[in-house]
Amino acid sequence: MSTAEIYDLIDQDSGEEIDHGQTVRDTFPDADFFLRIDSNTDTQIKSRVERFLHLILGTRVITPSSSETAMYLAASASGNSACLSRQVGAALTDGSGNIVAVGWNDVPRFTGNLYISDLKKDPNSVNDKRCWNLDGGLCFNDREKKTIAELLVNELIEKHFVREEDRSAAVANVLENSKVKDLIEFSRAIHAEMHAIILGSQLAGERVKGGILYCTTYPCHSCARHIIAAGITTVYYIEPYRKSLAVKLHDDAITEEETDMSKVRILPYDGISPTRYLKLFRVGKSARKAGGKMAIANPKIASPKVDKTLEALPTLEALVVRGLKDKRLIPDEEVK
Repeated sequence: MSTAEIYDLIDQDSGEEIDHGQTVRDTFPDADFFLRIDSNTDTQIKSRVERFLHLILGTRVITPSSSETAMYLAASASGNSACLSRQVGAALTDGSGNIVAVGWNDVPRFTGNLYISDLKKDPNSVNDKRCWNLDGGLCFNDREKKTIAELLVNELIEKHFVREEDRSAAVANVLENSKVKDLIEFSRAIHAEMHAIILGSQLAGERVKGGILYCTTYPCHSCARHIIAAGITTVYYIEPYRKSLAVKLHDDAITEEETDMSKVRILPYDGISPTRYLKLFRVGKSARKAGGKMAIANPKIASPKVDKTLEALPTLEALVVRGLKDKRLIPDEEVK
């Protein structure tokens, strides 16, 4: 495939630019297991896949790695976010893998840290000044982007490049099809990576330098400069973020190459998904012991811990068909 064809396919499947793609952005993070192929050796691939199979079948005693625990904490922290754009979480460890701090994206408050829901002190959220609770839920970043688009179009109209009657269409086109839509610096929220680094610096000081950052989403270029300055060595992420210019702007200090230890490495996360962390690592009472001895399931007859009920398939199929009809991808007469 040509480069243009590759990016057309990525656009379609991401679900960000085209609303009838496979929405990989939404489905990918819900995977049970992530496997990063960084050495291309059969041994590496086999050992990681075998570990996952033993874990899901319960045929060995397996506990989470420090990376899996950190990413689970990052995903859990994202639930604190009330950001109108997306919820992002981050967990910062020192060089030995010990948790230093967690962070999420949200609006900072006076006296430090971020706004959080506190039902005891503020049951009606009257003192919560986050975007969801202001002006009917206004995204300040989107408001500023619209202002910029309108100013650009006004200038084009004055220079007679655009007709007055095309003003609305021109503003919409600037917002949808230009770099204006990628602007992120007008958000009131501090990003999850920055939050984790600030808290880590307050709580752990020098231990932040040489640390590892786990993020549910690829860091943006605004966070990249803070990550470099903080002395972070590696960043692991799950969801891609195509607006990020981190490598483009900081190619002297950031790399996506696994083997390049001379820069901050930004790498895809490898391990059990945060969505499956508790399901796979928690076992029932005495499930590992019988008669005072360790009891492990026989691999030949073991069943997966995560199973799907076949009763739900007709309902799921009906939802898929309805979605195809809504997108006008199949006519009514072809629906059985």
